[in-house]
Amino acid sequence: MSVLATERTPLTLVQSFGFAAFLIAVGVMGTWIYLKRSASSDGVLSAELELLALAPLEAAPAPAAPAAVSELDTWVQFAEEAYAAGRIVSPVADNALYYFEKALEEAPDHAAAQNGMERVLRHLVSGAESAIFQGDWQSGRSYAERLKEIRPNDPRAADLLTRINRFEQLENLLARADRQEAAARLTEPAGDNALETYRRILEIDAGNESATQGIASIVQRLLGFAQSAALAGEQDKATRYLRKVRAIDSRAPGLADAEQLVAQWSEMVSNQQLQEQLEAASLALEEGRLTAPDQPNALALFEAVLELDPASEAAKQGKRLVLRALTERAWGEIRAGRFRDAESTVEQARLAGAESYSLVELEDEILYAEALA
Repeated sequence: MSVLATERTPLTLVQSFGFAAFLIAVGVMGTWIYLKRSASSDGVLSAELELLALAPLEAAPAPAAPAAVSELDTWVQFAEEAYAAGRIVSPVADNALYYFEKALEEAPDHAAAQNGMERVLRHLVSGAESAIFQGDWQSGRSYAERLKEIRPNDPRAADLLTRINRFEQLENLLARADRQEAAARLTEPAGDNALETYRRILEIDAGNESATQGIASIVQRLLGFAQSAALAGEQDKATRYLRKVRAIDSRAPGLADAEQLVAQWSEMVSNQQLQEQLEAASLALEEGRLTAPDQPNALALFEAVLELDPASEAAKQGKRLVLRALTERAWGEIRAGRFRDAESTVEQARLAGAESYSLVELEDEILYAEALA
């Protein structure tokens, strides 16, 4: 290889690189000229391209993170779940009341917690009212005392406790009066008789129908005793009974008629044999020995008098008194809840000749009272 050939090689390479650079420069210039021409026909596109070329790249905004649930909202949520599940005031530390109280400790003015607490209180009030309706004084008192414990100044708690104590007292007094009537302690002894107990009930509840009916029943029984004593010729005894009735209720139905009949019957009883029979019948009537199986009983004795003297008005009236006493006894047994005894008494009255309409009324009352019980 000659020296000339060796020296030409680098010149050829330089020339080659120069030519390539020239082509690149021509391409750039052509692109620039094209873009400028396009910008002249569409300025908006050119402006956007320039802005994109000059504007720095920005990262896309990240999605917002979910808000964290506060402890307060958690208490309210727990409370609502417990309420829906029936865990309203128990068990301890896992009930709606507990959770609502926790929420209100943090935020006393929190509306949802306040509303929830009021629902809990209404639940307690409703439970107490239901217990009162059913006569379950212990359960009613538990609901009311729980309400008072939560809200000491809530007037509903005081009202519920007052009513429960009042109703329970009335129930106990009515039961006591029934026992006194059943034991024939109508007006004596002092301090332990049905009349005083019924009057005590009316002091507590002036419109108590059971007490009003109880006093009316005592009056009718005393009128019967007065007439029965007159039938036996015991004028003084009959007069004492009439005075008791007048002291209880001077306008009692049947009082004037009884006073007239007592006066008449006292004069009518003259025959010694009839008088003895009538006296025994009167005693049996007073002691409650009205019909069989009691022996001797008032019904049998009055019927014995009628066998001797079918026209005896005293014996006829005495038999009517027996029927009335049986009816009164049945009503008393119904009020006392002794429905089987009442049914037996009604059957005795039927056998004794009581009018069917009064027996039907008693039978209906027994069915109604049993259904209520």
